[in-house]
Amino acid sequence: MQTQAALCVLLCFVGNAAAEHYAVLVAGSSGYGNYRHQADVAHSYRVMREYGVKAENIITMMVDDVANNAENPFKGKLFNRPGNNQTDYYEGLVIDWKGKDVTPDNFAKILEGSSDGAVGKQGKVLTSTKEDNVFVYFCDHGGVGIIGFPETTMHANALISALKTSYENGRFKQMVFYLEACESGSMFQNLLPKDLPIFAVTAANAKESSWGTYCSPKDEVDGKHIGSCLGDLFSVNWMQDTEGTLGGAPQGPARKLLGGGGGGCEGNYGSKVGDPVCCGQPGTIDKASEICPQSAPNCTGYVMGIITGTCGAPPPPPPPPPGPQGINTTLQTQFNNVKAATVKSHVLEFGQVDWAATKKVGDFQGAVGAFFGMPTDRSIASEQEKLESAVSSRDIPLFLAQERYNRTHSEEDRQKLEREIRSLKLTEALETRLIKQVTGEGETAKLLSAAPITSIQPFAACHQGATETFGTTCGFNEGNLKLAATLFRMCEFSQGETSAVQKAVWTVCSSQN
Repeated sequence: MQTQAALCVLLCFVGNAAAEHYAVLVAGSSGYGNYRHQADVAHSYRVMREYGVKAENIITMMVDDVANNAENPFKGKLFNRPGNNQTDYYEGLVIDWKGKDVTPDNFAKILEGSSDGAVGKQGKVLTSTKEDNVFVYFCDHGGVGIIGFPETTMHANALISALKTSYENGRFKQMVFYLEACESGSMFQNLLPKDLPIFAVTAANAKESSWGTYCSPKDEVDGKHIGSCLGDLFSVNWMQDTEGTLGGAPQGPARKLLGGGGGGCEGNYGSKVGDPVCCGQPGTIDKASEICPQSAPNCTGYVMGIITGTCGAPPPPPPPPPGPQGINTTLQTQFNNVKAATVKSHVLEFGQVDWAATKKVGDFQGAVGAFFGMPTDRSIASEQEKLESAVSSRDIPLFLAQERYNRTHSEEDRQKLEREIRSLKLTEALETRLIKQVTGEGETAKLLSAAPITSIQPFAACHQGATETFGTTCGFNEGNLKLAATLFRMCEFSQGETSAVQKAVWTVCSSQN
């Protein structure tokens, strides 16, 4: 009977052998402050290879300016989790598109399987057929209706167009797309055609930030601080789920920038004004409102000068672990597990959610390894550490600048911190000027406080034109990607009159250049 069962499994595998598995793995950012994105992609490459996806069927895209960066204490290595004796995911990584080749146009050509005009290592693009499955993983910064690249952005309309063309060109039978970026839900909400055989999962909804994790002080590997966040919460969770190492998901305290709202704390219940602040930080409590109430007595996560603490009860015991994990569970099971563990943002699913309940993770993230159990790294930090070290992706540049200055107290790092703070203030001022240019004085405050955006679909064409104009005049960067939401508000106010919004953007941006 055992021989017959083994033969059955083998025959099933051979019967499906005609269908190949392909993967496209992209880190769209650059710079050491974005260590986590390239570490995420390097880890995902290892997952694909360990579970049997052929190297020639994997296409990777990353600038590749982190592993050998002067700031990296481990030259030529990338780690995606803290601790001792961790896996170096840069080892064995093959990067097909790097440096200035990391562009939205090249990403679209990869998906479409079109090497015409593509520039990169041998112009590697999808060569899959209409019988094959394709897994796409993209991580970077984002904004409402856009995802970032080092020197530009890609609009949701352009991404959807590339996916349509990919299918029309016969590049996949079914596709799974995992997207890690702020406001990533806006890339698919009411935009992904229902007739495309694509199941998409996003790290956040259309109105919130995604989160980095394993940030300082949990960025330590073999006794050395990396000086950057090691991973992204959603990304780390889906990979750990595939590897079968995802634990429970206790709610950790959120870390908020000072001035960011939310009523942060500096002291535990029972403290009084003038007492030392909590959390091992220097200084004293100067306001009674910064002391936790009896109902939530413990202040955690406070870092002087940058992050307010959060009041709460002692952490409850961890919930039971998620359901079955690993390469042989369904996509829907993985979605449920990752959603439960990624408590800092709202993980969403789009497209063909019906077949996600039956299709296996291994149908997209693996192949032979699903049958033979390839080895994976099982040494991981606790779920509580993962959450307690999480920082909103929008806040990470300022967080890292503050952490670096706290360590060195150098004049150079003080100036970098001041530049980061100044940049945030300039972005706020720019937002006000953009809105005022369209609305005039009377409506500015109203638009600034408008309800969060759920979908760009009603004015997607106007928004695409506005973001393209902003990109070529003001220019997008990590700090001002959130203005993509402002540009949509301008389109709403103008009832989709693209030229009026573009003119307003050009006027404001030209005056400050």
